[in-house]
Amino acid sequence: MPPLPSDQTSGGGRYLFQLATVTLAYRQKVNLVGMSQTLQIGYDTTSVDGEPNPPVYPVTKIVGRSGAGNPLWTFPDANVSWHVRMVRQVPQVLRTSFSVLTTDSFAYQWSYSPALIFQSATFDEADTGGDGTPGDYTTLTDYSPPRVPGEPVSFLGTFTDLRFQSDDYSSSTILDPITLEGPGCVCLFASVWQTDPASRATLVVPTMFPIDPEMPEEGFVAAWPNANYWRVGGSLVIER
Repeated sequence: MPPLPSDQTSGGGRYLFQLATVTLAYRQKVNLVGMSQTLQIGYDTTSVDGEPNPPVYPVTKIVGRSGAGNPLWTFPDANVSWHVRMVRQVPQVLRTSFSVLTTDSFAYQWSYSPALIFQSATFDEADTGGDGTPGDYTTLTDYSPPRVPGEPVSFLGTFTDLRFQSDDYSSSTILDPITLEGPGCVCLFASVWQTDPASRATLVVPTMFPIDPEMPEEGFVAAWPNANYWRVGGSLVIER
């Protein structure tokens, strides 16, 4: 996740991630039977050998562990929305000055594989290769997203809680089947308003009133006041 706070981008941009995409042929029918969400907060510390070694806490209720955690938790100045959409008309991506920025995980307007998608973006020259391609989208200096495309899929068009929780991208929550018919692409998007640790309210914990262990996200932020949204992921389970 880029650490650049959303309120410091020129367009006040929410980071738009295209997490999963399933292409359906003309009149092809499938059932959406499951999905998963993963959201983590973290802070980039540096280990003794100079390599990044972030402490990361998943902002989910992790199945098979303590069960602690709040699926509605957000930073006071930030949030994440999730969108399952049927995209009937896939954006026709024309070659522009932004095309050179496209990589496997950072794509202009649209991607068939998991990626942060963008409408415009800038990087410092030092963070791009000889051809202008960025090595890592987390070094963004400015960003704006495209609009979330497509039509809502049932009750999953837009929601903000972690109701389909997963900590390893491999497990999913079962849904009552939702029938979808092509042509088009069924997609899972996550739209992230990145927090600004420098301006948000600081959590102060009195020593006589320790944080409830059932609130591990608050405990993490108290220990790491500059934490931000760190990683987002998700999947769709399709029955053909």
